[in-house]
Amino acid sequence: MFDHLFLFNPGCWIGEGKIQLNALEDELIYFMRWRSILIDNELQEFESTQEVQIAGHTDVMFNQFLFSNFDRGNFDVLLENQAWGEVCGRGQVDSKFIGWEFRKNELGFEGYEFYELQDDGTYITKAEFVTQEDLRTTIDGKIWKQHVPSKQEMKEKES
Repeated sequence: MFDHLFLFNPGCWIGEGKIQLNALEDELIYFMRWRSILIDNELQEFESTQEVQIAGHTDVMFNQFLFSNFDRGNFDVLLENQAWGEVCGRGQVDSKFIGWEFRKNELGFEGYEFYELQDDGTYITKAEFVTQEDLRTTIDGKIWKQHVPSKQEMKEKES
């Protein structure tokens, strides 16, 4: 289950894609960065920070995730951000897929997010979220593991 390098192993992933808001006609380009750490090996709890920035804007949205209670391909997910506070959901993972959903709650927020592993090690991502005001956000994109140059690569680059 934890063969996925994304989310369930420490590291940094970056990506980009398009966001469509039903309140706007234009698609927005976004850039994303995920950072994950294992916070409790015995309980298999993973904490991730997701940063999302819309092209042409200086504001960055931060989402904090806690992935826990893994059982036969299912897990709990806790999302915390400035707009919604804390939202609990349920997820699934298999050898090619990581995804979760949030059911309608007292905030009137629901949606899903999934990451599908590709043969080249990248992930295709799709998400859709709806608020009680019927504001709908649709996200399509791709993420990949950020390459951190080795000391040898840095030396070669300087030469």
